[in-house]
Amino acid sequence: EVLVRTTWQIDVGQLAFESGCRLALLDRDAALCRTLREAGSYRVRLVSAHTRTVTVDGFSVHHTSEAEAFFASFRVAAIVFTTVCPGNLQDAADHLRPFLVRWLRSSGPDEYKNVLCCENMNRSSTTFRDMILRGFPPELGQKLETQVGFADTMIARVVAKPTDPLALLGEEYSEWTADRKAIRGPVLP
Repeated sequence: EVLVRTTWQIDVGQLAFESGCRLALLDRDAALCRTLREAGSYRVRLVSAHTRTVTVDGFSVHHTSEAEAFFASFRVAAIVFTTVCPGNLQDAADHLRPFLVRWLRSSGPDEYKNVLCCENMNRSSTTFRDMILRGFPPELGQKLETQVGFADTMIARVVAKPTDPLALLGEEYSEWTADRKAIRGPVLP
């Protein structure tokens, strides 16, 4: 399962969906959450010489106030993505910190999670990790270091700002890189 905390960038959701991942979306926009729940899917039109449309469905949607419901998805997720824009990373860290703490307190030593911040900035996952560490319980610091990877990543793709959250537009071309050395666990995501 993959988690995306989104303010609607299509890169991660569509690419993860087409890679066979199950999505659990978290957002602070109640109207957007309601719209996505009611629709049950959204379309992504990918423009290229061979334009195509991808329908993303089968996801769950959680508002940031629905902590328990979201934690059920977070607990079993191997990968956590953020696509919140750089100015919202601190808010995302503040929302995800308690979930990481709770997960680490109950996880075994052979359980891993990887966080990839897909933001338009250099070293976004490293920056996010530093934000997570603010107010993080010191007794869980070593466990965080060994069981949670914060791999810096970048997705190169042109995406139009959506006017309709259920009909998104972007270019087909995409390049997604991540720092392999920062990934935790025996299996690459």
